[in-house]
Amino acid sequence: MISLLLVSAMSRLYAFKYTAIINNDGVLYVDQARAILHGKWDLAKSCGYDFISLYHLLIPAVYRIMGDWIVAAKTISFLFGTMAVVLVYLILRQSLRKSSAFLAGLIFAVNPFFVSHSVELIKDPIFWFLALLGIFFFLYESHDKPRDYFLVLSCLSFVAAGFVRFEILIYMMGSVISLLLRGENRAKRIFLFCLPLMVTAVIALAGLMIHQGNFNIWNMYFAPRISIFFHGFFASVFNADLFGKSYDFLKLFTSRFVQTIFFPFLPFFIVGCWTHRKNLLRYSFVQYAMLLMLLSVISMYLFYLKFEFLSGRYLVTVILPSFIFTGTGIETIILFFEKKGLQRKTVAAILCFYIIIPAIPANLGDKRTDKLIYKEIGEYISNIENNRRVNIMSPDKRIMFYANYHSSGLTCANQLGEYESLVKLNYHDLVAQLRQKNIHYFLWEKRSWENAPYDFLMVAEPGIFERIRQWETGKTRFIAFKVID
Repeated sequence: MISLLLVSAMSRLYAFKYTAIINNDGVLYVDQARAILHGKWDLAKSCGYDFISLYHLLIPAVYRIMGDWIVAAKTISFLFGTMAVVLVYLILRQSLRKSSAFLAGLIFAVNPFFVSHSVELIKDPIFWFLALLGIFFFLYESHDKPRDYFLVLSCLSFVAAGFVRFEILIYMMGSVISLLLRGENRAKRIFLFCLPLMVTAVIALAGLMIHQGNFNIWNMYFAPRISIFFHGFFASVFNADLFGKSYDFLKLFTSRFVQTIFFPFLPFFIVGCWTHRKNLLRYSFVQYAMLLMLLSVISMYLFYLKFEFLSGRYLVTVILPSFIFTGTGIETIILFFEKKGLQRKTVAAILCFYIIIPAIPANLGDKRTDKLIYKEIGEYISNIENNRRVNIMSPDKRIMFYANYHSSGLTCANQLGEYESLVKLNYHDLVAQLRQKNIHYFLWEKRSWENAPYDFLMVAEPGIFERIRQWETGKTRFIAFKVID
């Protein structure tokens, strides 16, 4: 297990060092975390996402140790993303031999999707860890303690994950269904499992009467999450072209699943599914994993019917329980070659190389180098302004983020409106909007202005716009203008 931790940490440390610019969502998390640290909860709610998650609350705490917002936010992702491999291993050790559990854990440790997202400024790695912790406690078989009471710890882990991503409700639902289908003392076990959820519900309802600033604690997290998932849901689903959207979903889901699980690792999952094709009703851990995966696919299908969008990050609810099948596939392959006369250690060593070799090039290289121009522009403006706080209207919020990273006071790069909407205005309306929003710098970008109703560079008046500097990339061109008061 220590060797798995080392491999997981090393692969993520490389990504940590060579991810030179933060992801777009990271701007929102850091801006909101800075507002939280200063006790500005109203600003935190309006500065990015309309909710405050566990990730938002952890960033200020780690910032007090690190002294750097980006490093603090990345460290949280790194730590939880690295530690999640331990839970994958421990879950599989309950039903598989050590070598198979190790190799399945190795797949998680070097999977390019999990490696890259373990250093992003996102809440996902915390969700992976807590969701896997809930699965571990649910499947835990203790030799000296009643297993039923681990159900409380399982639901408690899921509840904590719910303060990161609302989709954990799928795992809670699957766990209750699993308890209904198997075992004795079902009423007691379901009560124990649901106990943390009931306590949380009481606290959430009490939050309706507990106010922080101009809003109550219920609105900090629960209300926005419920709204985004369920508002207008049935109208969207029943008005959808079910056949066409179902076909599109199937294609997109298959593509995203193969991409997320990483194609060289797909054979292990397929062999595992084939091995357990007759064991679904025999082994509780197989039934549980399949149930979680099935419910996750159904939820993603309904989500797609409403939003017509499906990110690889959403597929994690399917991928995490799928490691039970991946581990079984590895065990099946090892047993097959053992029957052919090869030693178990030899087969395990060969599979170890098979897992690591294709993952190395996928995990190497600088990340998002095409976006480095945003950081360069932001830091340039920061330098010429001597770290004075400035408002910048640009095609990417990271430009304003980096321009104000070392400035005093609070910034909110997401509050300045959509750049695309300004491009559609006529010149005089654009100038009026910039002055109304107290914009100090305006970034003209060639690609964004190709279909504009007029040529901004031809009509920009010297008395209003002062040309500062130009940047060229292989895909586009940027010109920074200072907006004259």
